[in-house]
Amino acid sequence: MTTKIGFFGYDAVANNLKTLEEVAKSRGYETVLFPPQIRGSAKNRIHEMYDCTQVVVNLSSFTTKEELEPVDLLLKHDSQKKIVVWEDLPRSALRPKARDYPVGNEGKKFPEAVAAVIAAQAFVIPELYAFGYQRVEVFVPPHWGRLYQEMKEAEENREALRQLLFKKRIGQEPEPVSEEDVIVYVSGSKTPLLVNHAIAAAIQAGKNAFGIDLVFGFGRHPGEKPERPEDEEFFKYAFEKRAEMFRDPNLSMLEAPKELNDTKKIAISDFVILNGGPNSSIIAAYCRKAETIYYWDAHGRKALIDQGVPGGKWFVAEPAMQGAWFIDGTAGDRGAQQMECAFHFLSTQAGKLARRALQEKHFPFPDTWDTASRIIQFLEGL
Repeated sequence: MTTKIGFFGYDAVANNLKTLEEVAKSRGYETVLFPPQIRGSAKNRIHEMYDCTQVVVNLSSFTTKEELEPVDLLLKHDSQKKIVVWEDLPRSALRPKARDYPVGNEGKKFPEAVAAVIAAQAFVIPELYAFGYQRVEVFVPPHWGRLYQEMKEAEENREALRQLLFKKRIGQEPEPVSEEDVIVYVSGSKTPLLVNHAIAAAIQAGKNAFGIDLVFGFGRHPGEKPERPEDEEFFKYAFEKRAEMFRDPNLSMLEAPKELNDTKKIAISDFVILNGGPNSSIIAAYCRKAETIYYWDAHGRKALIDQGVPGGKWFVAEPAMQGAWFIDGTAGDRGAQQMECAFHFLSTQAGKLARRALQEKHFPFPDTWDTASRIIQFLEGL
């Protein structure tokens, strides 16, 4: 019988593990949950999990070994301890950094030492076994249900929430967003050049399609930061170039109160541009937000490959899924041209209906969003 369960994940993913930890507590288990970490903190505190019979870990997209080193220490302390990898996104258990990483006194490869993987979607099962994992179970990540409800509620209250929005041009006072305004919102990722290219394409396409009615919004990903000191100058350069785009005197920038987070702004914007491998793209497909556009280029491909995504293609926008309109930014200016075409087509009723039909087909609702209890029950049986 499990008596104590540990949970840890690098950076903000620890917040998503909180739901599992709370359910485990409610079922009478002792728990340890490390907070969102700075580098080295999990390794320094891992002794707190030495008496856990099971430890649930998430593998972040960062290339650092923040999740792997603590597992090595845990298994060196107790080779029988059950390590469970939990996916917050499909394929997050396939990080290349984990494939050959030696853990424990025997130096087993990380996947061979893992007791089970809790996969986010069934289509990744063959890939997980090929990676070296021995057991895979599928449960929709619990935070997807929370994000779905948040996005749907914002969508239902769209009119009231948009009254909280303002637009502002350089050197002018903010004005309320009007009914005629078209909000194009870019939600960022961890890859700065990819984000900058998506922004440039969205601004150019938005100006061409909507003229003075364009209101441009941007949400920076909290993980868009340098992992290493040698990356700091590159990020500084990318952020300066981004700031130059935002200083365009002919561009109205969106201003929103802090209570409108990324999920809510996606829900109430007229068009949403996503990139990288975001949870929001999955949730938008479940919410049947037809006006969702996915921007991809060489930087996006490399980032996804580095994160363990085969071919560097995000599954939501793949031809087999079509949860979002796909923009190929590798074609230079044609990326902006493709986006302008998407704006025009998805402005029509026929365009919206066609996209929603694809989202309904390829993103059927799970039998429940409340999977945290099922996950803990699975852990009990390990």
